[in-house]
Amino acid sequence: MSQSGPTENPTSKQYEQVPPGEFWTKADIDGCVQIGTHASAKNNNVTPFLRCFYNNEEDQFRLWSEISNSGVSITEDQWIPIGRETSPSLIPDIPGSRCISRDHCCVRVERRPDGKFTVHVWDKNSHGGTFCNHEPVEEEAMEGEHINEFTLAGNQEGTLEFWNGAMQGATETAAEGKYTENQDGLYLNPEQGVIAVADGIGGYGGGAKACAHILRSFHKNIKVRADLGRSMANANRYLMQAMPNKKAGATLAAAKYHVQDNGKRYFEVASIGDARVLIISKRTGRLKYRSKDQSRTGELLARGEIDEKGAFEHKERNVVYNAISADLMAKQPEHYHFEVEQGDIAVVLTDGIGDVMSDEEIAAYCMKSGPSAVHEIMKIAKSRQNKQSYQTIIQGRVETINAVNADNIAIGMMQI
Repeated sequence: MSQSGPTENPTSKQYEQVPPGEFWTKADIDGCVQIGTHASAKNNNVTPFLRCFYNNEEDQFRLWSEISNSGVSITEDQWIPIGRETSPSLIPDIPGSRCISRDHCCVRVERRPDGKFTVHVWDKNSHGGTFCNHEPVEEEAMEGEHINEFTLAGNQEGTLEFWNGAMQGATETAAEGKYTENQDGLYLNPEQGVIAVADGIGGYGGGAKACAHILRSFHKNIKVRADLGRSMANANRYLMQAMPNKKAGATLAAAKYHVQDNGKRYFEVASIGDARVLIISKRTGRLKYRSKDQSRTGELLARGEIDEKGAFEHKERNVVYNAISADLMAKQPEHYHFEVEQGDIAVVLTDGIGDVMSDEEIAAYCMKSGPSAVHEIMKIAKSRQNKQSYQTIIQGRVETINAVNADNIAIGMMQI
């Protein structure tokens, strides 16, 4: 894992400075306290490096370091030293952390009977200063966002119109015999031309909850017009706060439609893990883009060690190398922009479809039916689950795949 310095936050006016050698106290906290410092004497902007918050699920207080991308549980009513020497696991002594003193500050948390808490921060004459900021709970802030208008999960289908095109999506549990819970999620936002799917990881309960957290945070970022890559990174940060110490997460794929002032149209696409994005040309019927799966088979395909048929049949086809998780994303999302034409189609799908249908076959159905192909694709994918073999189209030929696959399904599609 690479380590870097804190990210500059230009909104310094949101922070309150702790006088050198003195204390800052904030009562009735119901969210997160950010602690920051000046990156240098020449730059007065505050750079946050530490978060303090209460996790309801774990019933514990946590400190999360923006320097080491790691967190620790803390004991109530005890002063916790923070600095490059006093807490090296949180603040490693690397070039990006030199703005933080060796013995920078101390943090103490008190719990109140009503569930809220009080945070005390003591500046120990740090050379860059100590600054604090209170952020409200993200989930509470989301209550007014009507997230359910944009997401579907569990045997539901949705059709929405957007701008001058159409948007459609569906999600279902796997074919009988493997899953009783749908951990896949679907996001359709016609107001901003965004579609996304997520595939929960983490066993019964954990994957579904992680998927819901991720789509909730993703939606909040989309509403403030963050790009897809930043929205995914922020969703990861939120999940680490919401489900610390949980081996849970989700793969995620998304597409967003943009129109520039000069009339040019383009799709912004991003993906993590083996959730996939396809862009299909209406004019030629061919793929303009297919995201690279961050998985074992995706890596082998990229190196030319297996072909597409081999990927369908590979014994490690379900091993993913990256996900939005309660630990940390192993690498950044695949994130690109592509100029598109009237009639082009963007498709996002989870591996419940990608494991039993080739991209070529999916594109053929999209060309025939447009966004309403969602229902045909769902039906075909589910009919192939739990079969010893099935057929799909690879490079124009019908190929027999000898592999058993069954997983939850989610697909979203929009045509401009």
